[in-house]
Amino acid sequence: MKFLYQKVEEKFKNHPERLKHIYGVINMALKLSKIYRIDETSIEIAALLHDYTKYDSIDFHKMHMDYDTFVKYQNYPYVYHAISCANILKDEFQIDNHEIYQAIYTHVWGSPHMTLFDKVLLISDKIEETRTYDGVENLRKLAFENIDLAVIKHLEFLLESNVGPKNEILENIKKLKESIELERD
Repeated sequence: MKFLYQKVEEKFKNHPERLKHIYGVINMALKLSKIYRIDETSIEIAALLHDYTKYDSIDFHKMHMDYDTFVKYQNYPYVYHAISCANILKDEFQIDNHEIYQAIYTHVWGSPHMTLFDKVLLISDKIEETRTYDGVENLRKLAFENIDLAVIKHLEFLLESNVGPKNEILENIKKLKESIELERD
């Protein structure tokens, strides 16, 4: 683990605010992992690395994802870092863990079949202590009470803000709501 922290600190030495954000995500993810009983070591690794390729070039991202995915998200290039980061885990960090891979890959706006682990990383990224947008306090509180509803609220905020592919985000919300209904039955 020490090696991973060293790599991240070196990579973001000129981006102290991003490093502060990453540590905030780690802290929040560890708090939520205790409530939702997920593996603390794995979530710490996912939180530590989730933004590792955030400032890499478009060419770097293109090289580390398939062409169809690159084109699919060309109007939303801010998602590239999640995909390229997930795709370099094995080669760059010798991490061959599907749970970590999937959580990093989907941490921007989720997926139709999110696991609890995926939800903890996604919401930790959105509510960590340096986040100050309107409504973050309510979302923080909700995350500790009901992670599913917190993720849904965040995805609905993305829809209202027009910051992602509308149909994909709508599908993610629909599937998440369906899974909640199935759990109740």
